[in-house]
Amino acid sequence: MKRIIFSLILVAPACFGAPFDLLIRQQNIAGTAIFERVVPIPALGVNSVVGVSEFTNIPVTWQLGPGMGILYDQLVCFPDWTYVQNKPNFSAVATSGDYNDLINKPSIGAQVNSDWLAVSGPEEILNKPILSSVATSGAYADLSGLPSIPAAQINSDWSAASGVSEVLNKPTTLAGYGITDAYPRTGNPSGFLTGITSGQVTSALGFTPYSASNPSSFITQTGARSSISLTTTGTSGAATYNSSTGVLNVPNYAPGAGTVTSVTAGTGLSGGVITTSGTISMPSVGAAGTYSGVSTDAQGRVTAGTTRVQSSATRALNTIFQVSSTRDALVNYSVQCTITASIAGGQSCDVILEIATDAAFTTGVQTVGVIGTGQTYTLAIAIQGVQPQTAQLSGYVPAGYYARLRTVNVSGSPTYAYRAGQEVLQ
Repeated sequence: MKRIIFSLILVAPACFGAPFDLLIRQQNIAGTAIFERVVPIPALGVNSVVGVSEFTNIPVTWQLGPGMGILYDQLVCFPDWTYVQNKPNFSAVATSGDYNDLINKPSIGAQVNSDWLAVSGPEEILNKPILSSVATSGAYADLSGLPSIPAAQINSDWSAASGVSEVLNKPTTLAGYGITDAYPRTGNPSGFLTGITSGQVTSALGFTPYSASNPSSFITQTGARSSISLTTTGTSGAATYNSSTGVLNVPNYAPGAGTVTSVTAGTGLSGGVITTSGTISMPSVGAAGTYSGVSTDAQGRVTAGTTRVQSSATRALNTIFQVSSTRDALVNYSVQCTITASIAGGQSCDVILEIATDAAFTTGVQTVGVIGTGQTYTLAIAIQGVQPQTAQLSGYVPAGYYARLRTVNVSGSPTYAYRAGQEVLQ
């Protein structure tokens, strides 16, 4: 029985072979001696396996070809198309996919446009509809079933007695015009206004004139007249009609007796007590104008007013002042706070606008607005930074109130400066 013992040893270059060659110990066929075999390995980067030659039983290495390798201690093959045997002979189009690499390509004719007039060939349009002449001419004369239209347009003529200009079915009576409440003279000039009743005249006049002597035949006329004039007599009595002048005299009735004997002007009005005629008026109590604030009397009339007045103002910091004892004010003050900060420490400040009802600033104290700024360096390249900052305080100061601009050193010792101010009296 043959036994081959593989001993994979990396030998030094000075030993039996080249670097990385294998030194294998192998017993002889009788098992009485051991031989040391040097098995060269292929170059670096080439896969190979160690085996025993079937002819000599001596260890050898076999170099693996392309597409073969060792994966998880197993010999595997990675086929390489170059080394695949018995491959079919593919045509060029198999790998190019190019139409030009095809053989026996079909014959394709040139692209042609459709032609309405063509009667054969690929340019012929099939199943065309049968069109009438007007479809292509667009002419009115090519239409069929034309209506009968007069040769010329003419205007209607009220006086025409025949022809297409004649107006048919002209009305001949008032009823024909749709008038149902007209009163014609009925062909008798002497009987002018015949048919008009006293009720219709009363409705038209808005009052009831009458004739005491003949109330049933209201307004009669014996002669021909074309118009009637209506006047008032200024006295009470019956309405009369003068047939010669055509004037209808209607009495102007005096109003009935009442209970009011005098009118007294009330509070805020002038004119005194009026018994017959007079004028009651409202006297002026204030001057006309546009005001921002007004005073009124008991009747709500404006008796006095004020207009807004604005001016620049300079105020000392931390000092109590009064804007106005009689008028409300809107105020704006600009104050600058300058802080100096360094790596040794920072500074911060506040400026407060306050108001109070007394000059000692002990009652009714309110904070109207606060501005503030600050700076602290924890780590900076600059040794010291100086930062001036100006801000504006705005607020409302009621009439009679006192105010002050108070500075507060929140940290460090910043400096302050008053810059500008405006006060608007309401």
